[in-house]
Amino acid sequence: MDDQTTATYCGAWNEVLSWLIENRPFAHIGMLVSNGCDREEYRTVQINMAKKYGIPYIDMNGDRFTPVMIRSQNPDISAEVKKTVMLKQAVDYPHNTHPNDKAHEYESCFIEDFLRRI
Repeated sequence: MDDQTTATYCGAWNEVLSWLIENRPFAHIGMLVSNGCDREEYRTVQINMAKKYGIPYIDMNGDRFTPVMIRSQNPDISAEVKKTVMLKQAVDYPHNTHPNDKAHEYESCFIEDFLRRI
């Protein structure tokens, strides 16, 4: 979490967030915790970085502010629920698991609401 090497995931976050806090102290900064990452570790790092810097975040993996969505990697959500969401929100499950138009529209509602609160 304290890595300063800009070529690493944590180091890059530290570099960018430190710069923003130092150089843009009144900027409206928020983090969208990606639901497109294939590893839980990335989600955890994003959340911990937001907390470290006191930056509001929205966890697009499904948390108390957002429902589960198609690319959720949240380990707290049951496999059965994830599969149901995948069936409803994928372009063509199981061949194409990219979010369909309705899924993008659904996600955008939560993102817009979050951005307006920052």
